[in-house]
Parts: sequence; structure tokens; C-alpha cells
Amino acid sequence: MKKYKLFGIINIIDLLVLVVIILAAAFLGTKFLGGSDTEGAPEINITFTTKEVSDFVVDKLADECSASEISDFIDKKQADADRVLDGFDDKYVEFAVEQGCRMYDDTEKIELGKCTNIKVSNSQSSIVEEGVWQTSGKPDYSWLEIKSTVNGKVLDNGVEIGGETYLVGDYVVLRAGVAKIYIEITDIEVVK
Repeated sequence: MKKYKLFGIINIIDLLVLVVIILAAAFLGTKFLGGSDTEGAPEINITFTTKEVSDFVVDKLADECSASEISDFIDKKQADADRVLDGFDDKYVEFAVEQGCRMYDDTEKIELGKCTNIKVSNSQSSIVEEGVWQTSGKPDYSWLEIKSTVNGKVLDNGVEIGGETYLVGDYVVLRAGVAKIYIEITDIEVVK
């Protein structure tokens, strides 16, 4: 039995198992209990945009962010039976949010900062009609742009937040307050 023991004290197999357990515990501890990898990282503004989202969702987002101007815009838009739906127009409402709602990637469970700005207009739908691209709106839907500010690591081709890389053009399932939206990242900029 002595020939399988290291220094005559501990079995080599037991030592290897113990080392693997310690390494696994250290890895999991730093992954789940370690400090945020964005502490001291630069501040980043991320813009999320969707061409069509239900007015109900936009109204819930506006309630969450105390943006009554947006709720009023949605109400007026829905009440206007003669509203022209022939394309995207420049009628919109924009609201800078002081106490923004929490935003996070619902799939990866990563915090994406606080909402700082909301912009809403008529929805945009593109269709081909008689060989020509047409843009039109859809009743009870809106075009939505949400901006957030978060700390992250700047990469050559995007940003890293919470260990996940985000790029312009990526789609995420975004939780903004009580709203859940499938939305595109349309801009990422580092705050100077």
C-alpha cells in the first residue's frame, strides 16, 4: 500500500481528486461570487431599436419610466381613426428618463444598465408590392428606440458586458422594466 502514497502520507488518486475539486470550486466562486468585471470600465451608451412593437408594450414601458408624454402619444395615435399609415413619418415623441427602469438581456441574464431615453413613432413595415418596396405602418404598433447607459469592456468589434459580447446588429430579448421586447442593437458608443 505504501507504493501508491505520496510521501507515504496521501494516496496519489485522492490528491488528484482533491486538486480537481479545489480548482472547480475556485472557478465557480470567481464566476458567480466574484466582483463585477465592469467595475471601473468605461461608460457605454447602447441604442436599441425595433420597427414594430405593440402599443400595449410601449405604454407599459412608459408607465414604468414615468413617461406620461409617451402614454399620451400612444393614446392619441390609437384614438385617431384617420391616421395615415402610408409610411414612416417624422411625428414622434422623445423622452429623457431621469429615473430609468432597469434593463437586461433576458436570455443571458446580463444587466444592460438603466434606460436613459425613449423615442416612439409610428411603426415601420416593409413589403414588396408590384415589385416595389413599400413602407407602411401597422395599427396599434409603434417604432421604438430605447437608450441605456452601462459600464463595459470595449472590444475591437463591440463591447463585452457581463462576459457576453454585444455588437451592432445583434438582436436581444430585452427586459426593460415590465416590458419584454425582441429588439436590435443599432448603436454602441463609448461616453468620453
